[in-house]
Formats: sequence, C-alpha cells, structure tokens
Amino acid sequence: MSLQNIYSPIEKDLLDVESIIKKVITQVEDPTLSKIYSSLLDSKGKRIRPALVILSAKAMNNNSKTNVTKVAVAIELIHMASLLHDDVMDNSSKRHNQSTMNIKFGNEIPIGLGDYLYSSALELIAQHDNAVMKCVVSTVKDMSEGQLLQVLQRDNLDLSKEEYFLIVKKKTGSLFSASCEVGSLIVHKQSKALSEFGLNFGIAFQLVDDYLDIVGEEKKLGKYVQQDLLVGEVTLPIIHLFEMLSDKEKKELKTLLSSKDKKAIASIRSKLSTDKKTKEVISFYLDKARENIDSLSDSEYKESFIQLIDYLGGRV
Repeated sequence: MSLQNIYSPIEKDLLDVESIIKKVITQVEDPTLSKIYSSLLDSKGKRIRPALVILSAKAMNNNSKTNVTKVAVAIELIHMASLLHDDVMDNSSKRHNQSTMNIKFGNEIPIGLGDYLYSSALELIAQHDNAVMKCVVSTVKDMSEGQLLQVLQRDNLDLSKEEYFLIVKKKTGSLFSASCEVGSLIVHKQSKALSEFGLNFGIAFQLVDDYLDIVGEEKKLGKYVQQDLLVGEVTLPIIHLFEMLSDKEKKELKTLLSSKDKKAIASIRSKLSTDKKTKEVISFYLDKARENIDSLSDSEYKESFIQLIDYLGGRV
C-alpha cells in the first residue's frame, strides 16, 4: 500500500501542512535567500512525522476543535533541519534523488538554513502550552546528542549493540516518539502508548534505513548506498556480521572497512543480502509498535497506524 493511501484519512490536513511549510520557507524578503530557501521544496520527503502528529491527535480525540497542523509543521521543520545538518556532517551529496544543499551551495548555507528551520519550528511550538514546548525542546536535545554520539563513534569497529541502539533512540526514535506524544498532548489526551509506539516505530525505521544503506538500490532509496560505511559509521547489519566471523575474518573485515574504498565496501553487500538477524530485530520492534496501539479505539486513524507498520515492514 502506498503512503498516499495510508494518509487518505488525513489528506486535507497534510495539504495544510504543505501550505504552511511553503509559507514558512518562502516568506523571506531577500530574493537571494528566497531562491535558496525555495530549493528545499524540490526535495520533499515522506512526511511520516507530521502524519503521525495528526493521526495521534485524531486517534485520541477526533472531536477536538484544536488545530494540530502548526505542530505537525514544526515537527517536520525540525526533521528537515536535522537532515540539512546531517548532510553536512556526513558529506552527503544526494537525498530524495536530488543534490543535497551542501553540494548546491557549500556547507555554510545549509547550516544557517537548518538553524532558520529550527527557530521557525520553535516559533510555531511557542504558540502552544508548556507541555508541548517541553516535549519538543527535550527531543531536539536528544537528537543533537544522538548525532554527536554517532560522529564520536565513527571508525569504532568495536561498537556495541548497546552503544548503537542509544544512538538510534536519541537521533531517530526520539522525534518519532515526540510526533505521537505532541499529537496527543495538543488535544489534551496524553498517551504513553502512542509515545512508545512512536519510539518503537522510529527505531524500526532507522534499522530499515541502515539495512537498506548496505543492500538497497540507489534509485529506490533516492541516495547513494553504503554511505554510512564510507564515513565510518557502524550499523546493526555490520555488528551482526562481526558476530558471525572468526577472529581472522574479523581482522580482514576491519581492514576492509578502514580502507574506505568504495569497491571494497560494496563487496559487503553480498554478505548481508540474506541478513536474517537484522530483519528479525526490525520485526521485533514493529511487533512492539503494533502492541502499543492495540488499546486504541478502532478508527480509520488506528488503521493508518497499522498500515504504516506494514508499509515499513514491507521495505525489507
């Protein structure tokens, strides 16, 4: 099932999200800045996080008159800002089948633009109560810590699962969790179950991304593959691969990874194309996410949550 079909119950809300994002990005008066900012609109993502905000709000209280759109926009702006900074730190050159902003304009512009998006997001969030603001600010802090930890752990070929999952939870899981939490907060129906759903779904989302970075196809992903390995980032499939090898083979793999040679690193793909262990861990977190929403009342919004789980599982 496509995301468009999954989003059908909140189609109008997501159109409003797009309209506000465009307004935020294009509202600057300087024509040069306007041109740079507008180029962001050429690289639209999946919009899963704002969809989670809206679905969470409607699943908890569909009769609420509270407009959740601006909060959904704020969450997406935070995500967009984090991608701009990530691309600079990872020296990425392609995302969503488009050249990244750092390739188009150099590193300074996307760093400044990311800061602009963060401040725009907080401006939108400031219009709501302290609980929403506290959740979002805490999440941005977690995301920043996760990104820093990931950079600090580059080239650590002995990275443990515990260290890896700490990075995943902070860098990715935290924003998915916050998306669901603020959705419920905004309609005054805070839901721990939805927050935990977001965390587990977000962890699974990152595991899928890490797996596909090694074995996926560039055209489908919209970005170059094996980028994590080329910048020295060890992910779960590599940790699992190390667990299967003899001491001699581990030494050989470490030499290969340390070389940062594209052809050599690409050879790892065949070793991991049948990686059942990572797929099992992905299924584990998706099952946990499914359990988290069992208690929700039946609705078309709950059905969309279920379909998102199936969609993500279907990517691997």
